[in-house]
Amino acid sequence: MAKKKKNTQKGYLKLTNVAILIVIIALLVILSYALSFIFIDDASTGEKVYTKRSEQVTNGIKRNVNIVTPLEGTWYSSYDGSILTVTGTSFKLEKPSVDAGNVIQGELTFLDKEVVIIYKNGSGTCKGIKGKYKWKPIGKYKLELKLISDKCKNRAERFSVQWEKI
Repeated sequence: MAKKKKNTQKGYLKLTNVAILIVIIALLVILSYALSFIFIDDASTGEKVYTKRSEQVTNGIKRNVNIVTPLEGTWYSSYDGSILTVTGTSFKLEKPSVDAGNVIQGELTFLDKEVVIIYKNGSGTCKGIKGKYKWKPIGKYKLELKLISDKCKNRAERFSVQWEKI
């Protein structure tokens, strides 16, 4: 009779250990999910980041992917009052009223904290030429672009300044 009681206690201890292990794993999963949510939310500074749908073909299979762009929004230049509107990987630059009617459109390519700017229309000397800048957010509503390289002198002057989000 004593043997049966010992076996029952061993079985009970094994079952208890498994239950404790399952509870610990569940708590770790919940904790890791909560921490990842907090860190992801802090990294975005509470602002929504634009995602643009794009079609990619991999091994003959078409699929849609999101292109995330950190400069999404409308920005005002402290240099000359230009308005820069970024939507996904495209942008529109509207110059101040003196240059009214001269809206430049282009494409952006992001590489870590660098952005490559290419005019698709506008000034003939800058169209199609790549300009490379380092971008840095200043607080929640300001952006600084620092020139790395750009053969378009006009764009280099206009872009390598501080921008404010509208």
